[in-house]
Amino acid sequence: MNTHTVKPALNKFLPESVYGRTFLLITVLESGVDIILEAIVIARLNLIHSLTLPLGATATRAPLAVYLAIFILAHLFQLYFALDALRHKNTIQLIGLCCFNFAFLVYAVIQVPEIREIEAAKGIATNSTDSTPAIILLIIPACIGLSQLAFGYLTWHLFKEFGWQIYKQIGADRKIKRVYLWYQIFMCLLKFDYFFFIAFSVQLVLLVPSVSPLERVLTVIALPITLLLLVLGYYAVRNERSPVIFSFMVGLLSGSSYFVYKLFRIWQGRMDPNSYQNVFKSLTVFSVSCLLMTLLSFTSAIICWRNFGKGLKAQIDKNSSSRKHLPRRRRDPAGQVYGGGMQGMGVSEHGGSGRRGSGTSMNTMTKKGMEGGLWAGGAGAAEAGDLQDECRRLPA
Repeated sequence: MNTHTVKPALNKFLPESVYGRTFLLITVLESGVDIILEAIVIARLNLIHSLTLPLGATATRAPLAVYLAIFILAHLFQLYFALDALRHKNTIQLIGLCCFNFAFLVYAVIQVPEIREIEAAKGIATNSTDSTPAIILLIIPACIGLSQLAFGYLTWHLFKEFGWQIYKQIGADRKIKRVYLWYQIFMCLLKFDYFFFIAFSVQLVLLVPSVSPLERVLTVIALPITLLLLVLGYYAVRNERSPVIFSFMVGLLSGSSYFVYKLFRIWQGRMDPNSYQNVFKSLTVFSVSCLLMTLLSFTSAIICWRNFGKGLKAQIDKNSSSRKHLPRRRRDPAGQVYGGGMQGMGVSEHGGSGRRGSGTSMNTMTKKGMEGGLWAGGAGAAEAGDLQDECRRLPA
């Protein structure tokens, strides 16, 4: 595979505008800096050992180790969310990313006293050489805070940019635009659903000693099943399949019931040191978040289902087909003069706009343009003669 093949494939996943590329670059830098610094914190506090305890151990695992690991995982998800939002021009997902990044900022501030408490419990003085340097604990929230300001500024410009591009794709029909808005909201919720469920499951499996082996196994098995359910929801809304979306909504209701049950169990055992005492705050936050995301997904699924048959699927299929066949279109000299079927247009002998170049009408367009002496690109008579000879050799 040569560079000529790799570069177009890479550009397909990169945003085209300066604002989009800047947004992605800041996301990469923020994620890289925070992941490295969080890894340093985990290493200095020797928290890796707490993750190697047997699952059935009665000793309480260090919650901070798992929280920092989830924090790192969240940054990886953030990088994926940003790339996906920029590629699909999903403004709703960009706004969700800003909220997601703000949650990072809140946690980065909260973790500072938590780290100092662990160091104090180990007998490490704040000013000793064994303590985590204050500069590390300050860089993380500072980096996230600066990124948050940049994300807000860039999201505003991308909102206007994507609005124009969406207008070119689906037109000015307000009804179609509303349908497309809910389509974007639904797709955004699906991605955040999976992250919150993973974060909740990891804490439940690793931080709660009283969880039975059967429940641990079922929780782990639920991860791929949940992913399959979310893929099913995507397929149902993208292809407007009512029976499939009904199955998806039944799965969401089952998930909501599960999170209500777990929330009850968490608060029931919040005073038990062998149960949820050390993690009930975090698990409460994530269980409520999962329940809220599930209900929002259910609501948006109903709205998307009611929007079936209103023309969005046909419009998306049309745009997807156009993008799919555009790079493979023949790029010959006449096609460049007449815009290659996308950019320029042939001008007839009466001064009007002709049809865009195609294999079946190329000779007709060329003859009309040459007889009238009018060119879309303003070519001279000598160039016209050469191009006419070239076009005559093309199949009609």
